[in-house]
Amino acid sequence: SQPKVRDAGVFSIVGDSGLEEVWAVVAGDELDPEAVRRAVNEKLHQTPVSRIVKAPALPRSANGKLLRA
Repeated sequence: SQPKVRDAGVFSIVGDSGLEEVWAVVAGDELDPEAVRRAVNEKLHQTPVSRIVKAPALPRSANGKLLRA
């Protein structure tokens, strides 16, 4: 748990190399990207996060599901 993270989500994409990458999108204030990376990697275990993206908010549907824009 990261106290300054208001919302977060992870998703996979196919990177430029053709390999699957895991990205984390986080919303919060005064975030420490390395602390966020460590916390996410502890939860995911097998696939490390390739990129942390900071966003003001994460888009969600009416039923709370994360939207991919």
